[in-house]
Amino acid sequence: MNARAISGRIFANADQDFALSMNRKTIIERDTLVFLYAYLRQIDLSLDRCRWTSWAELQHYYHDKINPARVINYLLKYAHLNLDTIEWLCSYDEETSWLRRLGCFLFRTVNGPASLAHSEILCCCKLLSIFDEYLKSDFQSYNLEVEKLRIDIAKFYSNVLECKLRRKDSDKAMRIEHYFQKSILKTTPMEEFSRGIYL
Repeated sequence: MNARAISGRIFANADQDFALSMNRKTIIERDTLVFLYAYLRQIDLSLDRCRWTSWAELQHYYHDKINPARVINYLLKYAHLNLDTIEWLCSYDEETSWLRRLGCFLFRTVNGPASLAHSEILCCCKLLSIFDEYLKSDFQSYNLEVEKLRIDIAKFYSNVLECKLRRKDSDKAMRIEHYFQKSILKTTPMEEFSRGIYL
């Protein structure tokens, strides 16, 4: 076997090993899952409200909030993943097929342990990493890059996390406090979700 063939087999095996590692799942405790859902939803809502204010005001709002980098580090340690792999991919199943809906129904009925694939955890970390980068940017206002990120975050917590939550948990997290919220809204403070999460 020549050197090119050997090299090709090595890379093929490495790709296969990586793909297998991405399919591995980590059991996620209920409190951690609910916190993550609430945190991502807060970002989604806050970015949406930023359309009517300056970017600097959003940056000021997050100045004393939980830093995305802390959440990233927490998730990577939780799943025993490497920070370098964040750059590899951001992929997860966006299908809302009947099989997925059935799985959501069964989970909420039986209320078994929830899990996330490593690819899903890394995708979440990637989205948070982009948000962290944008918070440090000199954007003057809401733009198309921010809108794309907001949509990607909304899709992730809606398609990946929501069906793994109990109905009462998702209902509570839907009312998470956020930037530029209406004064008449009755929202839930982030502290209620982050309590006991050692970031």
